Amino acid sequence: MSTSNDFGDILTAAIHGGYVAHLTDQTYTISSPIVIHVDHTIQGTLGIDGGGATLLSQVTDGSPLIQIVVGPDVDLRYLTLSNFTLQGNGSEGNGIEIIADGNDRWAYNWTISDVAVRGVGGYGLDVEGSAFEGTISNSWMNGNGRGGAYFTHSANGGLASALRWFGGGAEDNGGAGVTLDNGVRDLGVDGASFADNAGPGISALWGITSVSDSTFKDNVGAGITFQNYGRFSDNVFSSSGPQAVGIDGYLAGTTTVVGNTGSGPSQTMLADLQGSGVLFMTDNNGEIVTGPSLVPGAMDGDMVHMTASTVGVALPELADVTAATTAARSGSTETSVLGDALQSALSGGFVAHLTDATYTVAEPIVINVTSATEGPVGIDLAGAKIISQITDGSPVIEIVVGPGVDVGGLTLSNFSILGNGQEGDGIKIVADGADRSVHDWTISNVNVEYVGGIGIDVLGNASQGTVFNSWMHGDAQGGARFANSGGGEVSALEWLGGGLRKNGVAGLILDNGAHDLSVSGAYFVENDGPGLMAASGITSVRASGFENNLGSGAIVLGSANFADNTFATHGRQSTAIGGYLDGDQVVLTGVGNEYYGPGADPTVLANLQGQGTLAISGAGHVVAGPNVAVTDALADIEVTGSTVPSQGADLPSTQLADATDFNDPFY
Repeated sequence: MSTSNDFGDILTAAIHGGYVAHLTDQTYTISSPIVIHVDHTIQGTLGIDGGGATLLSQVTDGSPLIQIVVGPDVDLRYLTLSNFTLQGNGSEGNGIEIIADGNDRWAYNWTISDVAVRGVGGYGLDVEGSAFEGTISNSWMNGNGRGGAYFTHSANGGLASALRWFGGGAEDNGGAGVTLDNGVRDLGVDGASFADNAGPGISALWGITSVSDSTFKDNVGAGITFQNYGRFSDNVFSSSGPQAVGIDGYLAGTTTVVGNTGSGPSQTMLADLQGSGVLFMTDNNGEIVTGPSLVPGAMDGDMVHMTASTVGVALPELADVTAATTAARSGSTETSVLGDALQSALSGGFVAHLTDATYTVAEPIVINVTSATEGPVGIDLAGAKIISQITDGSPVIEIVVGPGVDVGGLTLSNFSILGNGQEGDGIKIVADGADRSVHDWTISNVNVEYVGGIGIDVLGNASQGTVFNSWMHGDAQGGARFANSGGGEVSALEWLGGGLRKNGVAGLILDNGAHDLSVSGAYFVENDGPGLMAASGITSVRASGFENNLGSGAIVLGSANFADNTFATHGRQSTAIGGYLDGDQVVLTGVGNEYYGPGADPTVLANLQGQGTLAISGAGHVVAGPNVAVTDALADIEVTGSTVPSQGADLPSTQLADATDFNDPFY
């Protein structure tokens, strides 16, 4: 058994050294708090992979077990804590603390994955201050004295925001499963479980971005309690008695309740919603009680201010997908540890696991795949950095699927690519034709920064692929692109978590007919173009955030479904969703647009031109061309067990104001 000094020294060295330390499945004791002060800017990936280790607490003075403190003027990016269990004795404080107490310091793009915190005296996880764009994935907070997880703004102005929780959950805690406090509201929860907590499953007294596909059972009082606003979809609430209501809310803003269910031996009242806000709801199963001052949401002139105009949004100039873009290339000629390992893995049908902290790439790594694989096959770099020295515009890593070849189970995981601006794409995957394919592929925990091309570029017959918890940052030609090519079609793709920040052209690009992509819980921030450019539409965008992208948060030229998304800007992102339709429908439900710049609000929620339909259930300023019908997205609005007829018919033209007459702010 190893001591706390072993674990603490390893974690401290990794964070200060800018790498990910790797442990094995063993046991460590923590006899004194592990406190790490980060006092200089450092960008990882950095932190620790416990390898299944168990940490046993012997701390008895109420101190936290692991505390990471971000100091003044420090920029800490890509902190990762993964794959370990922290077992408390009940006399310590919080299990894991991340503290950035001020707006002059930042901990962002951080990840906690496959971590369990059990039986500590405080909260399992405590995040305070300017810790944002963080993801908790497949992690459990169980049996902790004060509660499962706690997120709060800090006393000196640090703001926690842009948080995502995927899977896992919180059970048997001495307080709420998850608490948002002191103004925190920007958390999206998807696919998590909250049970038997001595308080609500989720307590969000300032509001919450979204809760979806999650279960709530036998929490004390309520499954979810919230104030102001929230978006709740496809959740299940059940109780044998202690959980008297599924969703308990006091509204002062707009709330969406769609597709939720109350069930169990003692069926939970699905929702008790009071206050004076606006409520949109449909397709729920269970009793719902609403207060007399709530406004039943409907797409009418009081909720959606509309302007008739033929002036649409500006489109970015996308690079064409040509034969040269997808042309076969000679394989790598330079011998390197990384290139040889990837080549061997793809040829031999296995996943290569490397553990060096850095790899320098002076020549492109080009892998031509000439035989089928069933997978998993690929590479896991355990958090390493790939440093590009390429200067001829070639991709850093290019995988080309040859004629007649079927590649299944390709996986690229746990690394960062740091470009110099003179290479091409960071990762390029090409299956240029219907006679070849790459399917069931995964890119996870991969960050690509400052390459001269596109961060991730997937072309051709690539299907059933997932990009998980990955960030594209500062890439010159776009953060990521998915495009059809050579008769091959990208399809059944998912982007989960992570996001796209400060890229040129656009953050995420769908081009050349590609459209079958679902996005959930991602962030699109400060791209020099739209955060999302979907040239043929997109399947869905859910519980994602768009902030200060250039011109538009998202642009679609085809059908699209946006649900539970947030759009925010100081003015740079003047349109949340823009589009040009050709008989298509764009659906907006539970979306919000916030302007925080000076003066009157100049922004619009949607600007759609062409011919088609905008189906909306929300509130905001909409600009529509003369051939765009604006309707209600929810067919029925339920109120206390009864149904109020929808106002979903096309709105008469008399409700459209001339653009020069519109001076009202969005809210």
